Amino acid sequence: MAPTPALSWREDDPVADWTIKLGTLKEYRMHSAVVGSGERRSDKIRGSIVEKNGTARTTDIATLLPDAARAAIISDPHVQATFELMLDWQYGLVDALALPTFDGKVMLTGVAAQPTSAVASVAIDRDGTPAGAGAAAEPGGESGESVLGFFQTALFDCLQVRGLKTALLSLFEDSPLAPNYVMNTPAYERLKMLVRALELHCTEVVAALREQLLLTSLTEGLAALAVAASACDLHRYEQLSRCGLLPPDDQALLAVLDQSTLRVGSEGLVYDLIAHHITATKANDAAQQALWSTCRFSFLDAERCVKLAENPNVPPRWIALALATRGATAPVQAAAAAVGTPAQAVRLQPREFYV
Repeated sequence: MAPTPALSWREDDPVADWTIKLGTLKEYRMHSAVVGSGERRSDKIRGSIVEKNGTARTTDIATLLPDAARAAIISDPHVQATFELMLDWQYGLVDALALPTFDGKVMLTGVAAQPTSAVASVAIDRDGTPAGAGAAAEPGGESGESVLGFFQTALFDCLQVRGLKTALLSLFEDSPLAPNYVMNTPAYERLKMLVRALELHCTEVVAALREQLLLTSLTEGLAALAVAASACDLHRYEQLSRCGLLPPDDQALLAVLDQSTLRVGSEGLVYDLIAHHITATKANDAAQQALWSTCRFSFLDAERCVKLAENPNVPPRWIALALATRGATAPVQAAAAAVGTPAQAVRLQPREFYV
């Protein structure tokens, strides 16, 4: 049940008796009766109230964050707005949290508190948009950052806010990914949430996201999702590489690119990723040939096929096999003898998630 919104942190209230600092970003004058009591209280602040007993009545969130994540979190442009939404939730100014849309224009939203004391139910449309909920405009930033801001509500678990993690986890249950998803924007945002959950040791959120993203092996699964995410949007390549999510060496990358379960919608995306990776890493001739061998040429468009023919580091044998089996009803069986091994012959077969 949401608290009755009799007080508000948004007003300059002379009875506000506690200060919360969000690093150097902003200070908030709060009411200890709200943030330190009730069903949505912060157990961390409640403990400080008892401990300090009239001394400096301040909590600095930056000092509570894990060292590895502090700088990235505090510098994120969405942190302040997301934190303020959590305060609205604590004060009962919103009854529930709702998933945002995934177009980079809307961040985590709240459903306005109703006159009744009952918590309003949140209907979530198929695309993740909260039905009938007012959406807060994103305060700048790149497209696709909104859900990272959404998940950062969970980072305030360092305040031990009662009921917050449960409210967030329920959203995953209400808005699941389709089992045949490709690494498009919604799935990519879930990947970013998983990375942040790992940084912050939010084990319940990690478990929920692993189940949604169908990851049996966390390390290998993350690498495969990162490769697919980079293929779907090359602008993500550098970011995912810096985060250490892409495979650490070419052999590991080759193993991922050879997977028929790679979650890409077309082989053209794999072609573009390989070309980008070769340029970014200045791969030698042998590495280029190995990388190009994993591209399933039979399913490329004519324009990319022409570019392949002009590339001296594309193995001619694979181009010839791709052309020979193009349109064949059973390309793997037809080429198995020429290729040598069934594992390599699979490269002549479509991947499972083409659209």
